[in-house]
Amino acid sequence: MQNTLTFLKAGLTRREMPVKTSVLGRNLIIRAEGFRSDAYLCSAGVPTIGYGSIRYQDRDKVQLGDTISRNDAEALLTHYIATQIDPMVPRLITRSLTQPQYDAFASFLYNFGFEKTRGYSLTQLINDGPEGNSLDDLRAWETKLIEKWPVYRMAGGKALLGLFRRRVAELLTFLHLPSDVAWTLPHMGVDLIELVANMRAGKAPVSEPKLATPVGTSFIPPMPPEAVPDPEPIVVLEIPAQPEEISMSAPEAKPALKSKTIWGVLILVMAPFVAQIGDALQVAGSTAPSAGDAIAGVMSTAMTFTGAILATIGRMAAGQPLK
Repeated sequence: MQNTLTFLKAGLTRREMPVKTSVLGRNLIIRAEGFRSDAYLCSAGVPTIGYGSIRYQDRDKVQLGDTISRNDAEALLTHYIATQIDPMVPRLITRSLTQPQYDAFASFLYNFGFEKTRGYSLTQLINDGPEGNSLDDLRAWETKLIEKWPVYRMAGGKALLGLFRRRVAELLTFLHLPSDVAWTLPHMGVDLIELVANMRAGKAPVSEPKLATPVGTSFIPPMPPEAVPDPEPIVVLEIPAQPEEISMSAPEAKPALKSKTIWGVLILVMAPFVAQIGDALQVAGSTAPSAGDAIAGVMSTAMTFTGAILATIGRMAAGQPLK
């Protein structure tokens, strides 16, 4: 803290003050204002374009419906700082400032304009400086700055978080501290005295989580990592082995003329008729009785034997039991 207060003391006792806004101050304004290519109504209801510009280089007022490119907006910003900010800082501040102090006040002046800034008590507090040159006097003056600077966060009768962050960024820049933490403050209830003390002690500036985003950008809350559902267990259906199909159809029947069983039965049936043929031949006297009987008996016996054999073979081929 002593090193920072030494810088503050050096700024208050230096005879010469910076003559223009540095890159640090310019970037502070750019980050606070944000870029808008189309004219819009600011929080105070004034048509605004680019990086918070309300007038063009020719002093014409911005009108709703106007558009501007980023390059033209940066040129307009450069022109406004050179003509309306840098010439006005020495008219408002009578004490010497360091470059960071100058840049912080330039951002404040850019936001409110010359007339309002001249009437604000913050401007008077900066000009008054500490009551003495001791470190205690510097600490007391610094505490007043910490309490006073964030008061200017009102627009349209409302306290705005965006303006609060901008005031804190300007305050930290004025105190030679990094201003990045200001753009991430989650609310306007942060204890700024504690924040400054923690930053100088190398501790975490604030204990609250950094939920906010820089002014000029839309806040998109971080999406939680998408929960990947556990894969559903794969159910394996066990299909029982199918039993061998039992054919209910009858075995293929053989043609009647090729079946040995049929032929065997026919021959057995025909045997008696052969015997009758022998009797008929004997009556007709076409041959001797003894010869007819012999022929009929031989043929009947042969046909009976042959029929029996064929019938047996037929049953065996068909798989039928033998009786």
